[in-house]
Amino acid sequence: MYANDLGPAQNLMKVADEAMQKGHRVRFLGNLDGQDNPVPLNPDMHALMSEEAKPDVLVTGISSFKNKVELALGERAEGGNVPWVVLADSHRTWAREEAKKIRNRGEEKMISNAHVLVASPFEVEEAKAFGYKDALYVGGPPLWETFRAIPERRIKRKKPENRVILVGGGKNPYLTDAMVDNVVLACRQVLKDDWEIIFQPHPNEDKKDYNPEIRRDIL
Repeated sequence: MYANDLGPAQNLMKVADEAMQKGHRVRFLGNLDGQDNPVPLNPDMHALMSEEAKPDVLVTGISSFKNKVELALGERAEGGNVPWVVLADSHRTWAREEAKKIRNRGEEKMISNAHVLVASPFEVEEAKAFGYKDALYVGGPPLWETFRAIPERRIKRKKPENRVILVGGGKNPYLTDAMVDNVVLACRQVLKDDWEIIFQPHPNEDKKDYNPEIRRDIL
């Protein structure tokens, strides 16, 4: 198993725990470190897929960025006749940009070797049409069960009549700021004065060359 990003990696960890409880041997290529960040992997692909180390099945995510290792592992699996399963950690993640690039370059053989576990039953046929060998819905990303178990919280409004808008950020802070700016503009136009925003940045927001104190204070 391997996933680069935090969300896909945490989903795979749950799958790994379940698999080991049922007696399967699992090798997790790159674990979460103490900061809850996936440890980067730069393995020797040939060694991983050699006859001595060849797994019965490869399970990866398709992370939203820096996912070349996942795709390279999938390519090696295809060359070694190892079934490749992609676990989608959210809706339509199987169609992320790098997967689209592979398909658009005509390298469909690699994608067509992968079985994808989609996040909802409505995505099965679309994922098959995208080019995957097969698409199955088996209950959604396992991490969602954790979210569903979080108890409800009552949000305290500044004014009882206010509408509360929850906004979650993406990894690109500039796109996030543009989104928040548009949300503010829409609220001013539609809701007038009776609204407030609760904003949560992405935990892995790319802060390179970005000063949130300056830009977010302006927003």
